[in-house]
Amino acid sequence: MRSGARLVVRGTTSLNYGATIEIHENAIVEIGGAYINTGAVILAAKHINIGQGVLISRHVFIYDSDHHPIYNEKGEIANPARDVVIGDHVWIGLKCIVLRGSNIGEGAMVAAGSVVGGKIKPGVLAQGNPARGYSSVIWSASPKQDAETAEK
Repeated sequence: MRSGARLVVRGTTSLNYGATIEIHENAIVEIGGAYINTGAVILAAKHINIGQGVLISRHVFIYDSDHHPIYNEKGEIANPARDVVIGDHVWIGLKCIVLRGSNIGEGAMVAAGSVVGGKIKPGVLAQGNPARGYSSVIWSASPKQDAETAEK
């Protein structure tokens, strides 16, 4: 963590071995309660907000910036950091990349290997590069809840 950086954890959060949270100067990472698996990297230059009950699989990258600024001919930053918002009860699959400005809606799932660079609607399964929502989905971290939900 750098000068002025803030990490706010509001719920039970597990950070598995080899996972990294890097917070740049005056940036904020807020976590409502998440499981962050091995090799995941969260890098904030501005603001990343992760909701409650979020599952982040192995080797997921979540960046709110391009890491290095690119300047235009006027000397202005052409690729400024943009907030990342991950809603409650989101599951991000193996080796996904979540880029600056992304907003993943509540209850969504992001399929393994997908690249999110924009808005994913709540309750959908998103996949691909760029990730797009293809179908509605209901999921839980509990097999018992899955069976109960499937019966409805």
